[in-house]
Amino acid sequence: MKHSILSLITLCLMATALPNTSVAETRVDTYNGATCISYPPFNTNNGLPYQSWLYGFGQGAYCHFQVPDGWTVDDISYVLFEGSSSTSLDNIRVRLCVYYRMSQTCGAERTMSGTSGINWVTLPASMPNYVTGAYLSVSFPAGKVSTFQNFMPVWQRTVINFAHVPDTAPQALQQRNTEFVSIQSWRNQAATDFSTQPRSEAWAREKESSLRRAALNSPLPQGLIESLDCRQTQCRANTTLASNLDGNTLQVQLSNVKHWVESLPECQYSVLHDLTEKGQSIEVLARCDSQ
Repeated sequence: MKHSILSLITLCLMATALPNTSVAETRVDTYNGATCISYPPFNTNNGLPYQSWLYGFGQGAYCHFQVPDGWTVDDISYVLFEGSSSTSLDNIRVRLCVYYRMSQTCGAERTMSGTSGINWVTLPASMPNYVTGAYLSVSFPAGKVSTFQNFMPVWQRTVINFAHVPDTAPQALQQRNTEFVSIQSWRNQAATDFSTQPRSEAWAREKESSLRRAALNSPLPQGLIESLDCRQTQCRANTTLASNLDGNTLQVQLSNVKHWVESLPECQYSVLHDLTEKGQSIEVLARCDSQ
């Protein structure tokens, strides 16, 4: 059972997170949500990839991952996953499943919701005698836009009691929450940097005019850009994409926003997403400092 891992980020969890009686090799592979396959596969109302996320509109998706060389499905300790939904009441439901040919067995369901959902799933408590692979089964809340952003299979070579298998999962969860706080801190600092920067009229007018011309010459719907403000070396724009857009329209408009801000080739940029009850709130930050 040989597989290759392509373009994955490999991380190592500290061995001290394992039970004291165990010495184990640990491996973490990271997959982005766009590698998942939406189901039904040809119905864009049920899921579509954008950049590195899978946008879900109901029904489900299957997220397959490879077994690394020298490892087996039984070595899966848990799979960490991240995503977001419009509200804390809109649950994305996830199971870890194993299979052999036409047979499959799935573990207990776990959920995530809200703008910073994160959780983990483990193998079925009763494993079949022989399996060849594993995948995540994801069910999206119906009628709402949600995202499946990434998932991380965590592998351990040690054979330990099943009750201790997910011992490192709470620590990994805490680490991901710490990373989320760090990201939020970066966003808050970026907002502060922009709001406190003085406005250079000549530079700001030129950049705002350039961006408005680019918007008029692009497929962006008129009025989609709700606000646009440039200062001295930075620009910020805001827009909201409605929650009732079909999959094709959402993907096109997200791509158009990205291509629009790329009309300033001398600037680096960030496109920040937040799910709200009104839809997909997008903030574009462009920094045009000299490199």
